[in-house]
Amino acid sequence: MRITKVKYYDVDMSSNSRYLGKCSVVLDDSLILHDIRIFDGDKGRYVIMPTKSTNKECFKSKSTEGDDVFHPVKKSFFYTLSKCILKGYENMLKTGEPVYHPK
Repeated sequence: MRITKVKYYDVDMSSNSRYLGKCSVVLDDSLILHDIRIFDGDKGRYVIMPTKSTNKECFKSKSTEGDDVFHPVKKSFFYTLSKCILKGYENMLKTGEPVYHPK
């Protein structure tokens, strides 16, 4: 499975937020995965797969608690996906281009 495009949106450029933005990923020019979140943690940047709320209270508070909407089955693909998303994010910061086409 090949990552063919990553599009970044809802990017927060303020330095005081751990939330950096969201992205959508296109696989094999056939499947799109939306709302993958990017954060800056104590050990560096990382990605979180989208979740759906498990109850109404969670939804109202905008908590991150919930069930994954989708997630990679293989750890190696999660690593590949994360690496590509973060590389594209760095590219976006340098060039201002919100769309990344991995080679």
